[in-house]
Amino acid sequence: MMLCLESSAEPTVIGLVREETVLIERVFAERDRMADEIESVLREASVAVLELKSIAVGIGPGSFTGLRVSLAIAKGMALGLSFPIWPVASLKIIAANFAAGGRSIAVISPARRGQAHYAVFDCLLLEPVDGPCVLDYADLPSRLPEDAILTGPGVAKLDANLHAQLNARIPDDLLFLRPQIIHLARLAREEWQDREPPDIGSLVPFYGLDFPA
Repeated sequence: MMLCLESSAEPTVIGLVREETVLIERVFAERDRMADEIESVLREASVAVLELKSIAVGIGPGSFTGLRVSLAIAKGMALGLSFPIWPVASLKIIAANFAAGGRSIAVISPARRGQAHYAVFDCLLLEPVDGPCVLDYADLPSRLPEDAILTGPGVAKLDANLHAQLNARIPDDLLFLRPQIIHLARLAREEWQDREPPDIGSLVPFYGLDFPA
């Protein structure tokens, strides 16, 4: 049983996955509710905390507060229950919504100072071909590959003119602008199944900016 946590941007998404089946996915805005929401999803799914075998967590880039909250909870549970943490790049989780879609995938997420975290992923291997980096929203039109889909929570921060200019590239379904638990769990398994888990004590968020860990 895997617990999944992603709070690099709003909204926060958590869930429980057994093998390849999502038992429950919970989406909410208030990050300080995460511990209560974890308790709630365990209760709703009738899963005891001792049944958990691992935690998959979005490691960033993204919100300073959100990443600290999710990783602190993940570390506390993993150390207390002696199971591994599987970190996954947050922008890659969102890009996975469009894997094998035939177009490159540009993901943006809000950063500080009115900027955006940005990366472009190959649609087949989900490997970054540009970024991750931080850029001004105004630089998006010149930076985006011609065939790229534009997705991620940063889309909500586009001003009206920029949104209109890029509208043809933005998916209509808001579900595909945020991380989904099924992709976080799958990427965690794929990236870590043949590797030693990272040392829990050394895990730090990737903020994408010049913050101390």
